[in-house]
Amino acid sequence: MHLFILLAVKLMHTANVNLDACFAGARMPLDFGERRREGLREILRAMLARATEWAADAVLIAGNLFDAARVTRDTLSFLQKAFEDIQPVRVFIAPGDLDPCTPESPYVNASWPSNVAIFRNPEWQACVVEEARLIVHGRASGPQTGNLDALSVPERSGWVQVALVHQPTWGIHLSEAGEEELLGLDYVAVGHIHEAAAFGEAPTLWCSGAPESLGFDDSGERCCLEIELGDNGIHVTRVPSGRILYKAFTVECSSFVGLSDATDALRAAVSAEALPVAARVTLRGACSSEVRYRLPQLRKAAGDAFEGLSLVDETLSDEDYDELGRENTCLGMFVRRLSEELRDAPDAERERFVRRARDLGVAAYRGLDVEI
Repeated sequence: MHLFILLAVKLMHTANVNLDACFAGARMPLDFGERRREGLREILRAMLARATEWAADAVLIAGNLFDAARVTRDTLSFLQKAFEDIQPVRVFIAPGDLDPCTPESPYVNASWPSNVAIFRNPEWQACVVEEARLIVHGRASGPQTGNLDALSVPERSGWVQVALVHQPTWGIHLSEAGEEELLGLDYVAVGHIHEAAAFGEAPTLWCSGAPESLGFDDSGERCCLEIELGDNGIHVTRVPSGRILYKAFTVECSSFVGLSDATDALRAAVSAEALPVAARVTLRGACSSEVRYRLPQLRKAAGDAFEGLSLVDETLSDEDYDELGRENTCLGMFVRRLSEELRDAPDAERERFVRRARDLGVAAYRGLDVEI
């Protein structure tokens, strides 16, 4: 480390913003994805505003700023204005695996504000910020020359030198980075991994994580990093940025008498959470038709307690099908026939299909509003 400077250099480090991400896999209401994509914009806007208020010298974006397969012109216009609005703060971008710098990339074809520098090549390049006595070394994501030992760091006394890369070739095994690879660098900004952490033996190599969770398999602390580099060394602060919590859980329905019991249970499950919750709730147990066949009403009744709510029905009917099958009625005949087919089902998939058909048939006979 070569820090002999009068004023601290301030950097904001983020990655994996994933603007225009797809949320179809969450199985949420139709407007959920649009609200979450707008939420990602709001988070980036808030981070950039904080960089201005904090008087950051530069914002380091270590890749996956957007999803290149889905990015829209509106999103590019948003980014151009958002970056322009924070001038004179410099913005450095190292493209990642989801926003690679291909000939068709917006990084190549779009017009960017003068305060934005994009590392478009897979070889290391350097950008100098004279007024901050800062040198940023960066490279685009690519198959070659990814290790830091391929980076030549010239001696510049009194200057701060940092490296910016989405994913080094040691991949997720960042602990393989040793002191010898970081020689001459005061900070290394890495992306790709969605959990914020310092890696290796030196506390100068950091992954910023992601500023927001993107799904049920992507939970945990969500933040950006503020870094101060000065005569007293390096100080890294995690700044919380996440605005939503994804939570998957199971609710046992056997004791529920009516819809209000199920509604109260769903609300209670998230009442203590500090952030809005997008939930995937699996309903299990033998329960009454008042609950089992009124999932649309349950989703509506409890929905205002959630950012998004997906219900997975694994409940069993509390109907006594043996008793129904003994009735000398059309319903009894229907139940007997389906029960016989259920006993002869050749595999689990057919068994589930017939069981569901029997449940829905009885519910329809009783005039219940069921969800197919």
